[in-house]
Amino acid sequence: MPQPKKIPHDVPDEVKLVLAHLRPVPEALGQERERLLTELATRQESSTEALQQLQRQVAAVLVSLRPDTPFQARLASELSSALDSYVKHPGAVIPPPDIIGDCMNHVRSYLEAIGMSPLLAVVDEIPDPPPAHAEEEDRQEHELQMQHKFGSIRG
Repeated sequence: MPQPKKIPHDVPDEVKLVLAHLRPVPEALGQERERLLTELATRQESSTEALQQLQRQVAAVLVSLRPDTPFQARLASELSSALDSYVKHPGAVIPPPDIIGDCMNHVRSYLEAIGMSPLLAVVDEIPDPPPAHAEEEDRQEHELQMQHKFGSIRG
């Protein structure tokens, strides 16, 4: 069974504490990850430019789950940006193709397998943000609710 990832020296102590207690990844999940990466690569050439960008970012997230790949916190925000760009692109197929959902389900299974289920429970409780066209007062109220429930996550 593969060993957990090495902990980079430049991450905060709180993160090191969590990462030090993660379980190894089951081999079957590694095989599934590689199958998904192959399928993403196969679809890349026949996809629209907007979908290609999203698929590249999803693939980067999957590659980051390989045992010898260092932890890259920036991938979450980059994936979110790629998904936002895709959804806003004219002619984008909504919802995105099933392979994107399959990859996101794989990431969830990976997090559960390594012992990050408590984090997933918190993420599941986060309500959707108000629509972009919502009044400023509604957005501020949403922000206050999030800070109250989860604490401030901004540095």
